Amino acid sequence: ALESRDPDLIYLCLLHIHAKRPKDEYSQVLKKYPAAAAQYAIYCKEHNKRMLEELQVSGNYLFIIFEHLSKDPTEHSLYLAMGHLSSAKEAKADLDRKIASLEGAERSLKMAGVDDNALVNIAIQKQILMVQKELEKTHQHLNLIGKPLKTTLEMLIPLDQAAADKIARELKFNEKFYTRMKAVFLASNAKYEELDKMLSKTKRNASLAPDQIIKIINDSGNKPEAEKWLPRCQGRTKVKAHINLKDFVQAATVAHQLGDFDLIAKCHKLAQQAGDTAQANEITSRYAS
Repeated sequence: ALESRDPDLIYLCLLHIHAKRPKDEYSQVLKKYPAAAAQYAIYCKEHNKRMLEELQVSGNYLFIIFEHLSKDPTEHSLYLAMGHLSSAKEAKADLDRKIASLEGAERSLKMAGVDDNALVNIAIQKQILMVQKELEKTHQHLNLIGKPLKTTLEMLIPLDQAAADKIARELKFNEKFYTRMKAVFLASNAKYEELDKMLSKTKRNASLAPDQIIKIINDSGNKPEAEKWLPRCQGRTKVKAHINLKDFVQAATVAHQLGDFDLIAKCHKLAQQAGDTAQANEITSRYAS
């Protein structure tokens, strides 16, 4: 079919392979014969959009396919960028390939004239990869290359919190989310003094509300320790704190003191959803009228 250069024959051959052979074999054929894949892409663009979508996740031969899809320079550059990004994703722990693919995507996006946000995101991804490369010099067993920044920080916090803090700061990781990650680690390891100290030093915009801290500690399996934070809760925050402790009757009591009957109903509903019939019935008996 390739020798004949007949697009219909190429399409029919590949369609037959797609229908009759295993998916891996179909992918291997496309990788082995990129010219066929390109012709196939042209045909699919006009006649079979669903098949075209399958081609667009093919990675290795994506660039060749996209070269034939569009004569418009901007569209062409965007297709190439998509191909590079797909290749970067496929590279997994192959650092050199990831960096090269991201740089290719960066060039293509610049040619397409996209807004700066996309370029900033790629620059951040490259920066994360370089940080991971440095970290693996001392923490090789973690296999960090290619992992999301969140996962990298979660893995690093137990080993080197100072390094994790530095990376989170330099890469502008969400401060509140990072505070929560550290709080979860400290609570799960019963390091409550360190947790209190960390939270007292946390900047206001990154701080956690007391009811959130109660949930983190309670979820770690230490309800008595979580309850120590109750005096720091007021108003609706106290209702949420009791809900996080699964103390639905107490939550309803505080809601009643606030005169918030919708909140009482919510406490009742949450007790039912938790399968706590006793608390649900108690709330009903107290506040049903």
